[in-house]
Amino acid sequence: MKLHRRVLTFWFVFVTLDGLTALFQKSVSCNNNKTLSVIGLFGKTVQYDIGDISEHGAQLAVNDINSRSDILPGYKIALLAATTQGDVSIGIEQLLKMLFECPTKVMVLGASTSYVTSFTAAISRRWNLVQISFSAADPALSDKSKFPWFFRTSLSTEVYSQAFIKLMQNFQWVEFSVIHQSYALLTSTEERMNMFLNATNITLVNVETFHTNVGKTIKNLKSKDARIIYVASFENKARQAVCAAYRRNFYGPQRVWIFPASYGSKWYEINDTKCTASQMLQVIDGYFTIAPSHYHGNDTVSKMSISDVYCRYKTLRNQSCDPHYKDNSVDDLQGLHYMPLAYDAMWAVALALHKTLTDLKASGSGGLENFTYNNTKLAEKIYENMQNVSFKGISGDIAFSPKGERVATVSVFQFQQNSGGQFVAIGRQKRSDMEIEWNNTRVYWPKGKPVSVRPTKKRLIPLPKEKYIVMCSLAALGMLTSAIFLTFNIAYRNVRMIKMSSPMINNLIVIGCLFSYSSIFIEDVFLSGLSVYCYAKLYVTILGFYTAFGALFSKTWRVYKIMSDLSFNGQDLQDRHLFLRVAVLVIFNLLLLVVWTSVDPFIVERQTEGQPELNKEEDYIEISESLRCRLKYSQSLDLVLLSTQGLLIFFGAFLAWQTRKVSIPELNDSRWVGMCIYNVVLLGSLRAILVMGTHQTPEMTYLTDSVIAFIGASVTQYFIFVPKMMAFRRQRQAGPDVLLSRLVMKNMCLAPSGSTRSPTSQHVTVVTSLKSSPVNTMSEVEDCRICRSRKSDSNC
Repeated sequence: MKLHRRVLTFWFVFVTLDGLTALFQKSVSCNNNKTLSVIGLFGKTVQYDIGDISEHGAQLAVNDINSRSDILPGYKIALLAATTQGDVSIGIEQLLKMLFECPTKVMVLGASTSYVTSFTAAISRRWNLVQISFSAADPALSDKSKFPWFFRTSLSTEVYSQAFIKLMQNFQWVEFSVIHQSYALLTSTEERMNMFLNATNITLVNVETFHTNVGKTIKNLKSKDARIIYVASFENKARQAVCAAYRRNFYGPQRVWIFPASYGSKWYEINDTKCTASQMLQVIDGYFTIAPSHYHGNDTVSKMSISDVYCRYKTLRNQSCDPHYKDNSVDDLQGLHYMPLAYDAMWAVALALHKTLTDLKASGSGGLENFTYNNTKLAEKIYENMQNVSFKGISGDIAFSPKGERVATVSVFQFQQNSGGQFVAIGRQKRSDMEIEWNNTRVYWPKGKPVSVRPTKKRLIPLPKEKYIVMCSLAALGMLTSAIFLTFNIAYRNVRMIKMSSPMINNLIVIGCLFSYSSIFIEDVFLSGLSVYCYAKLYVTILGFYTAFGALFSKTWRVYKIMSDLSFNGQDLQDRHLFLRVAVLVIFNLLLLVVWTSVDPFIVERQTEGQPELNKEEDYIEISESLRCRLKYSQSLDLVLLSTQGLLIFFGAFLAWQTRKVSIPELNDSRWVGMCIYNVVLLGSLRAILVMGTHQTPEMTYLTDSVIAFIGASVTQYFIFVPKMMAFRRQRQAGPDVLLSRLVMKNMCLAPSGSTRSPTSQHVTVVTSLKSSPVNTMSEVEDCRICRSRKSDSNC
């Protein structure tokens, strides 16, 4: 709140006294001499060395410039340094104080932070002063409509964002997360990155902002399994984030961190967290940073190399120096790389003034000592020459784009603890088009190159072979039983009790059961993914159901017609008519399937089963999948099939109920046929509930279908044929007496209905002898009654 009040107060004073400022510029005369004063705004604080380092770098440049007779001959440059402490109001106060004091200033160097610079650059332009910064990185400062006379030797964060994207592409990373401190410059990182991500396949999947509770930020990153983490924060907050990552076990060779290059080389050793330096190193080992490319030759404008300037600076601090300094040297100074930028910024000021002085002498317009704040023409000349500055500095080539941006290159470094804690250059930008030349052989990966997304392995789940073998064995046993029943039915088809049960229709029942058993064998156990299994399974299942159940339905319908109308002549109930009805039912449903699957063919697709499983040791997620046969309109087909089958089953159940009291085994199988239909109703209802109401794995689907098919076919066969085989056995064991009784009963049935003698009185002896017979005599009598009403039936 205090900061905002001071800023608002300044702007009130600045706006209201704008006219007085112009008057002051015209009325106040400073005694100008051959000393060219430059304002230096440095953000020196107790906590950070950046401001102090930058000021010393600029002062070293002033000393070198003033020692050169070929640069600004007859003039000296004086750097009037002031500290902003990183505070906008202090920065504005210091700038205005110097502007209202003599001598007249010719240019402004600074400020250290982007936020302070955005205010001072606007003010300096009103005073016709060119301003150049060595560390302000906010891309907003490139807006010439707001900051027309602003330049910088530092690089915009846009450049770092583009270089970071190139780093992602180099390692084929496609996802990353950003954590940034709640600060104006840092929070714009996300927006700037998104500008360049649109043309790539890289996705910013997670953005976390923190102010004080960095632990919560790390917790969120861990919950989302962030792999590539871009950090945009000041150094102290970065240490807090790293310590929080260590305490939450959010680190390892599978995670990669990218930190700003503004941190000191040993920034992790500062003891302001609850973690030790060794613990911090476990988290950040192998992290990447992007920094401006430095030039290590001595053919610079100052005739000095970057190593020379570093050594001169460290001598001032009573520190030892490596005369062969390289980019990967280890220093204990935070922000040391800003020193060459401040050094070169001061040289850019000197060269722009030198060119202006040369132009003034050539035109006979005097010298730079005649500069005043209202001398617009001379100010524009200084701005023009600053725009055209081009030289080789210790930080590399110095030149400016029309937006005042430095046309420079960057380098990418990796911090490698196994190399003595050095920064190893792995990529260097060769041109201004952001093409980076990579040297991936210098990259160190403890356990291989990390991936941005935890790899996923998909595994097809086959049907357990032991379960398949068990079901096929049961199906084979069922088929063997079918063969026995079929053989018995054909061999004894002329025996009266078999003949009365329509053996040809019984053959259809057996064939339908064989189809049902066969469907159990049809399964893609080798995961070939062929759709032929889908077609074969469906067609064989439908063929088996309608063949077997259609035959059962026909038999029951015939019994129903006979028992409901004894005057019925039976001409339409012969086997060939029943065959025709079964054939129509089967062909209709097969045609329905052919048409449907032609319009909507089967697709074999992979379907995820269960929850993904994490393999922590090998760091991948395993997803179990199965092959499923799918129709685009499978639910509609299921509804149609279930509806037609349901109607048939319902009608069959109705007929079975109506004929439930019929007990003439030799004439029909109504009781057992009814039991078969009830069994189909139960199993069909169970299947419909499982299909429509639950989600089953392919394994459970196969087992359910197979068990239902096996039980349905087996129960049907046993109910139809076992009673016949048992009755046939009893008949064979009864002997000649039973055969004689049947012959007598036949003669009684064929006797004229008007005979005067009662059948019972004519054969009382035979009937009496049959009382102890195992054969049901009352059934024979009932049989006689029905045959009298159906004399046309060959079975009688």
